[in-house]
Amino acid sequence: MFTSGYVSNLHSQSGRISDVYNPKKVFIGGISALGLLSVAAGFVNDKIPIIILRALIGIASAMTVPSALTLLVNAFPDPLHQARAIGVFGGFAGVANVLGLLIGAMFVQWASFHWVFWFVGIIAIPVALACLFIIPPEIAKSEDKPNAGIAKWKRLDLIGVSILTGMTFLHHI
Repeated sequence: MFTSGYVSNLHSQSGRISDVYNPKKVFIGGISALGLLSVAAGFVNDKIPIIILRALIGIASAMTVPSALTLLVNAFPDPLHQARAIGVFGGFAGVANVLGLLIGAMFVQWASFHWVFWFVGIIAIPVALACLFIIPPEIAKSEDKPNAGIAKWKRLDLIGVSILTGMTFLHHI
């Protein structure tokens, strides 16, 4: 379906969003969107809406990784602590990958594919709400200035992102 280049493209664009905007807001927004879209996907039975929701879930998920790394780097300014934190982050990512496959397979085998999506929503929505209070604003290091909205949009390079994303899609046709 999609290659790792497409996923890498999503992560790099999400990383740019985390650089321009508050990484705490991007992280919480990504997890919130992941949870809400997953709950919605759990109620869908038709093929095309599931595919569309899965694509949107992938985009929401891609928003979380670069912003989480930005928050980790800001939370641990000492290089040794940063290295340990990023190592633990990477280790848990591998464990979560394996557990996600196993849990998803159990839901599909013993319940239905709907529960795969609902389970993600059941986990993601409370985590997003908890992050509102758990992540301290100091580590977000945001420059949220009220008049900087248009300048931030210009820094995102939406034309470049659109061309890159379009070319990635066309490559797979």
